[in-house]
Amino acid sequence: ITDGSDVDAGIVGELFSTEVDSGSPVALTTATVASLGSVALTAGNWEVRAAAVFVGSGATVTKMESGVASNNNSISATSAKRYAGQMANFVTTSGNLATHQIGPYELQLSSSGTRYLNVAATFSAGTMTAYGVIEARRVS
Repeated sequence: ITDGSDVDAGIVGELFSTEVDSGSPVALTTATVASLGSVALTAGNWEVRAAAVFVGSGATVTKMESGVASNNNSISATSAKRYAGQMANFVTTSGNLATHQIGPYELQLSSSGTRYLNVAATFSAGTMTAYGVIEARRVS
């Protein structure tokens, strides 16, 4: 493609992405999984990647985790498609950031399916929010 247009559906290079930007982060509740978005994919081979950014203000954080899952609002404790950070009472000040990168990894779908970028944080006091992006590019 040389004219700057999108790749047609079903063609190698096709891209789906969803983003929650820093101006509209998702408010987190301690130890509760929240979704930062999803991509609906058709059958095929996909390269999937995601990034989640956690922002805390006055929070004492003991755990932050993110993952790409086939279920909304869930993170598998055994999935290789997750990132978990255990902290020893990390205290945030206004605007502290922590970034999790997931992938890229190859996903083979024999039928259509949706993948979700889900996040969770365990914290006391203060507040936590998150934003991020999930994207999938067809590779075959």
